[in-house]
Amino acid sequence: MIDALIPALSVLVPGVIVVAIGLLDMAFRVRFLRRACRTWGTVQSMEERYPSGPFQARGVRSIPSYLPKIQFVTEDGLRYEFVEYAISRFLSPQVGRKIAVAYDPHAPQKACIVHWLTLWARPVSITMFGIFVCFLGVHLL
Repeated sequence: MIDALIPALSVLVPGVIVVAIGLLDMAFRVRFLRRACRTWGTVQSMEERYPSGPFQARGVRSIPSYLPKIQFVTEDGLRYEFVEYAISRFLSPQVGRKIAVAYDPHAPQKACIVHWLTLWARPVSITMFGIFVCFLGVHLL
């Protein structure tokens, strides 16, 4: 009986941990958005970034990502810039375009574009993957 539970639990427990990580990420996003100030920013430029890692060492030609550099003005009148990493392939805002920005009033350098992909794609994806793994674990019972 115990031998039959070990494979199921070895899948189910990591699945529950992944779900917890996804839900915790969602909670952090909600907390950020509750205290965040919102304003409009302008896309200043598109920065070209190449992936780093083991593929670079092998000499594999990599495809660059173009990440928007966004400038915004806080309620205090100070200018800040940030690079949005979450939307390089999905949303390609044009230089000069106005875009909604949320930022932490106590740390304005912590800013993000207000869009479903930038706010919720990662925590929802992690949570859904964890749920899928949990279903696999239950199926093994």
